[in-house]
Amino acid sequence: MEYIQGMTLDKYFEGYNQYWGNLDSVFVQVVDAFVYLEKKGVVHRDVRATNIMVDYDNVVKIIDFGFGKASRQGETSNSNSVLSVINHSEVSISPEEERSGVYDSLTDMFYLGELLNRLILKNSETVKSFRYMPIVQKMMSFSRADRYKSFAELRKVVDDWQPWNDVSEIDKEIYVEFADAVTNIIVERSSDSVITLQEETFLTKLDSVIANNALECYLPNASLLSSIMITGAYRYRPSVKVDMEILKSFRRWFASLPNKKKELVLSSLRSRLDNVKIATPSEEPPF
Repeated sequence: MEYIQGMTLDKYFEGYNQYWGNLDSVFVQVVDAFVYLEKKGVVHRDVRATNIMVDYDNVVKIIDFGFGKASRQGETSNSNSVLSVINHSEVSISPEEERSGVYDSLTDMFYLGELLNRLILKNSETVKSFRYMPIVQKMMSFSRADRYKSFAELRKVVDDWQPWNDVSEIDKEIYVEFADAVTNIIVERSSDSVITLQEETFLTKLDSVIANNALECYLPNASLLSSIMITGAYRYRPSVKVDMEILKSFRRWFASLPNKKKELVLSSLRSRLDNVKIATPSEEPPF
């Protein structure tokens, strides 16, 4: 058996902060695991925090299939004995299946949603940073008809989830602090200057600025930050102090975002920079 160096899901959530790891990624990995089980016709039937582990590389592992059952497509398990021995000591609500004794992948979905909801609400940091809360709440619907029809359908919803649907307060705080620092640097830019914000190079450029000034409390030259986003001439305020912790915090947060959310952040930064005053050719000072 594989030895997993990590922690159970409840311990992971208890110690979580926004720099611990990507909580959204952990959620998607859990869903992917149950998509795989569903595809193979396996029902776990013992979904609890101690049976889901996250290793030190933030890779999710589903364990303990002692109650698991292999079934043919469309087959359900009628087992009141199974329902009577699992989950009841911790769950906050019970599913429709509690009455019928039926247990299939949709029942796994309910208990997984209920578990995630319970763990998330225990830690204010997870509430701020987790983007899929509406999906979790649908997963734990009392009625089977109100849940997703399958884990495969759930996974598609996750893929299609738009980043602007669920921007958290902590997302806003980190972004605004960084964006304010950037726009506070630049007074105006020349008419031929170009905004260069590409996801492929942005992190590399930002890492270079942070690494070259890692021992500083404030960025010695504010234009080092603005120059990774604008090419061409521009006028800036040399007296502006940019706290290095703002850059480091933004960098950690941005790197952990899913691609669609990264695109949203860069698009928002472009809009900020687009609104910087542009000097007309006749008025352009020597930059």
